[in-house]
Amino acid sequence: MTQQPFIFPRLICFAFALLTVLGSPAVAGELHGLSAPDRIEGKFIVVLNEDAPSAFGRIRDIGQEEVRELSKTMADEFELRTEWVYGVAAKGFSASMSEEKARRLSKDPRVKYVEVDKLARGSGAQSNPGFALDRIDQQTGTNNSYIYDNDGRGVTAYVIDSGVRVSHSEFAPGTGQHTQRVWPAFTAIDDAYGLNDCAGHGTAVASVIGGVTSGVAKAIPMRSYRVWGCDNQGPVSGIIAAVNEVALHYVDETVPRAGIVNMSLGVASGSMALDEAVQDAIDDELTNGQYPLTFVTSLGNDNSGACSSSPGGTVYDAIGVGATDQADARANFSNFGLCLDVFAPGVNVRAASHLSDTGFSYWSGTSFSAPLVAGAAALYLHVHGHLTSPAQVEQFIENNATTNVVTNPGNWLTPNRFLYSRLN
Repeated sequence: MTQQPFIFPRLICFAFALLTVLGSPAVAGELHGLSAPDRIEGKFIVVLNEDAPSAFGRIRDIGQEEVRELSKTMADEFELRTEWVYGVAAKGFSASMSEEKARRLSKDPRVKYVEVDKLARGSGAQSNPGFALDRIDQQTGTNNSYIYDNDGRGVTAYVIDSGVRVSHSEFAPGTGQHTQRVWPAFTAIDDAYGLNDCAGHGTAVASVIGGVTSGVAKAIPMRSYRVWGCDNQGPVSGIIAAVNEVALHYVDETVPRAGIVNMSLGVASGSMALDEAVQDAIDDELTNGQYPLTFVTSLGNDNSGACSSSPGGTVYDAIGVGATDQADARANFSNFGLCLDVFAPGVNVRAASHLSDTGFSYWSGTSFSAPLVAGAAALYLHVHGHLTSPAQVEQFIENNATTNVVTNPGNWLTPNRFLYSRLN
């Protein structure tokens, strides 16, 4: 069953998201997010003006190391302590400073805007067994099986989450693969756990993307980017750093391959800097002629309009995912509205547990709908990755979806599309 792209409403969604989260276009001198309830005191994200000149050339044209040097220069000038540096995604840096200093910095002609750092959160609560894989490989009902067209090994999944227990049996390599299938690549959290998952969320999400028994793309290689700790939350500045690291690794891949980035997280009050980072990462790969880097995002569990949550509802070129229950009704927690691209099961989703190498758990939330879509996108890219843009991946997910099976989708503006993972 196919459906033409939902282009006009998507454009309305994009405009609404801009008005809701970003307000008017950023100009020098702007300081954003001071009243946000999830702000982190004394922490700020500085996004540079890409049209401004620097000692290394126009900021738009410089790379990671040049941005690092520029951030050092600005830190000396303003007496700052910088933390993360972003040379690909939303060029800039994060730093600790006073509000007064942030205001002065925002007026520097090299600065596009300054945004307060905020807490982003994952979502999901363990519950009873579910049927997600059984449901998505057919357009209606279940049949106690999951049929897949390939195992996704020709694609790389980047999991920006709470880390992954890479030793779990769900991540065993397939025939002909390396002895390891999940690589712990990065952490933004400074604690005793390092690259490891102490929250469980990331291990579960990764297994839904590519677990041997719980995953959609059963042999996909994955890289883990840890952006929050045991309390299931972390600063936006660290998430942007992870997006930047993904983009840097993707450009440096020895063997180019299509990439899927799963972000089962959100900033309820929105983040202009995070949105810009994700969009820049997408645009950078397209500009440099790379294979596609497709972002899949959860839309949140607030039972409200999805267009105000970053990055799921506010990045036009990311695939935003809502959740359904076992009766194909919108889950009573799932966000909805124009900024939703597709629904997928999100109640009682079976996933690997971080507590042992063989254990399983059951989770609910749009956080677990998104990796089902990421896995399905990987199956498509395994076959079509050499000629596919992120927009084409999104169009495939939308056109391939089953239409009008989700009851109570939220409102009449919500696209009624349900994930269908088969390629034929």
